[in-house]
Amino acid sequence: MDMWLPVRMSGVSRVITPLIFLLSIVSSALLSGCSGDRPSQLMKAAANGDTAAVSALVERGVDVNEVSRLRRTALMYAATSGQVSTVQVLLENGADVSIRDEAGNNALIIAATSGHTPIVQLLLKNGADPKEEDLSGGSALTNAVFFQHDDTVRALLNHDPVMFTDRGGEVLVLAAGMGHSAIVKDLISYGIDVNATSYKKRTPLMAAAAFGREETVNLLLSLGADPDLEDDDHQTAFLVAGNKGYAEIVNILRQASLKKLGVN
Repeated sequence: MDMWLPVRMSGVSRVITPLIFLLSIVSSALLSGCSGDRPSQLMKAAANGDTAAVSALVERGVDVNEVSRLRRTALMYAATSGQVSTVQVLLENGADVSIRDEAGNNALIIAATSGHTPIVQLLLKNGADPKEEDLSGGSALTNAVFFQHDDTVRALLNHDPVMFTDRGGEVLVLAAGMGHSAIVKDLISYGIDVNATSYKKRTPLMAAAAFGREETVNLLLSLGADPDLEDDDHQTAFLVAGNKGYAEIVNILRQASLKKLGVN
């Protein structure tokens, strides 16, 4: 059985492999990046972290929210290159955190994808919506999880843990499938159910088993993951691991099921 990871696109759940998810994020980043774009003087200054030049241009009347050919703003350019001070100056001068580029990215998604945590925190403080998604279905949180930016994930969760409960299963399944054990532990500590389900009722344990993530399998079991849950295809984590040929994980899950039954 092929195991797929969940991503939502335009409000509709779909499933993709980790490789396709990676390619969709990369292609989105390339579409919205500097290549092929026509950045203005303000955008170039923002990308380079030239705060003095940014301030001077804005004082001369340059629109802080002007957009490039690919609908990128100076704020997006500063977020891409991790220019914290420049982001602060742009926000103080009215930079709009809600503007999206042609790929559907806003400044928050861009900063989170790159792991620029201080910028993520600044943008959240200034009203950026962490639930917004780009055209590939990725949000600030899913992209930070995928690229294993632990600090960024924590910053997003600290902002409002309850906000992510409706996608808890999707995010935890993604982290487990990628083998990001530290992030898995963080997500569960913030209240996401270790047995939360995603597409076709697949659990984090199934995702970890499907991709041979032995460390993550052990972690999930230690945190209370149920090895006997079935998805809509009547597959358990044990069967998933067996179909993939992960003998050690099969043994771990067999022992977990026996322990659950009280058999030593």
